[in-house]
Amino acid sequence: MLRYQHLFFDLDHTLWDFDRNSADTLRELFHEFRIADLCTASCEVFIERYRIANELIWEQYRQDLITKEVLRDIRFQKVLTELGVAEKDHPPAMGSEYLRRCPTKTSLLPYTHEVLQYLLGQGYVLHILTNGFEDTQRIKLEGAQLRAYFTHVVTSESCGFKKPHECYFRYALTTTQAHPAHCLMIGDSLEADILGAQRMNLDTVYVNFAQSPHDAAPTYEVACLSELMQIL
Repeated sequence: MLRYQHLFFDLDHTLWDFDRNSADTLRELFHEFRIADLCTASCEVFIERYRIANELIWEQYRQDLITKEVLRDIRFQKVLTELGVAEKDHPPAMGSEYLRRCPTKTSLLPYTHEVLQYLLGQGYVLHILTNGFEDTQRIKLEGAQLRAYFTHVVTSESCGFKKPHECYFRYALTTTQAHPAHCLMIGDSLEADILGAQRMNLDTVYVNFAQSPHDAAPTYEVACLSELMQIL
């Protein structure tokens, strides 16, 4: 008998390669909107500044300090202003173009399809637990041919709470009709995925691609998704 029945996967940074897909989109926009004509920053500096700003703003969103609409509007304003672009020169369509294009990118972390196929073959029931927005996550899953692997996709919008809130995990357990003892949470965020799941007595797999040091105590830790096939 399988030790676990339900496997809960985070999506961004765990399966869907957010960093690569975002960078590819930003590179396109940097050239199409001729950002080099508006400031002295290189394309790679622009991408790195966006990455830093996006992480900070998403953390504010996770803490309910800003809304979805503010998050989507403020990112490019902040980055372009920091790079010295006058507000009157901010391309008004840049944010909406990013939102339209980025979810359609299909780069995945190594071994994503192989691991998901293996886990289904072993008899596990797979689900997505994500703080991402309903519309963008649907596009990502369908475009990258991931949707068919998962029985349920639980988003923060669908339940009204965000990981790591306990109510999010309660909602996920109710939706999937799963018992905590039979579930395993797999994700790349120590706070949202690992600590959040542990508060609800779920076992966890910390996907630590960078092998960064930490003080958490996940049930398992992997540096590559392929290692899941040794655990499960």
